[in-house]
Amino acid sequence: MKQIVTTICCLVIALWGDVARADAGKEEIGQLKVSLYLGSNDADVDAGKQAKKVDVKTLKHLSSSEAFKFENYFFLGADQQAVLRSYENWASPLKPSETILMSFEPVGKAQGKVIKLDLDLWQLKKKIMKSATTTLQVGKPLYIRGPQWRGGYLIIVVELISLK
Repeated sequence: MKQIVTTICCLVIALWGDVARADAGKEEIGQLKVSLYLGSNDADVDAGKQAKKVDVKTLKHLSSSEAFKFENYFFLGADQQAVLRSYENWASPLKPSETILMSFEPVGKAQGKVIKLDLDLWQLKKKIMKSATTTLQVGKPLYIRGPQWRGGYLIIVVELISLK
């Protein structure tokens, strides 16, 4: 009897391992990049030690929109993460700090080079922004004017890098 129970337990453990490995929800279906900028009209704003100059292409795009028009722009950081088929994913653009995080989760199936995602912005482990379901297309970044931060406004750029 003891041998039968042991055999059944081993089979259950082996089958459970196969089920866990075959979790289609963990399949990578694309790559998402989250970049973080700070826009301010104060040149002496505390953008942090990691802050860098903004590249010319991004600067041109940001300054052309009334919602993002500031006298000064600072690049704070970026993170690129896998988009998993059925799981919430996290990007941490200020690595190694988790002061600002972006969570994202697919809604439905990707179609061509387009995917729908739920996006949430977190600051100090508190959700500070929740988007309606957002449609992203490969190569067309989404620019979000975020909350006030360190004497300016956060600007979050979410870009779908690839989609399988």
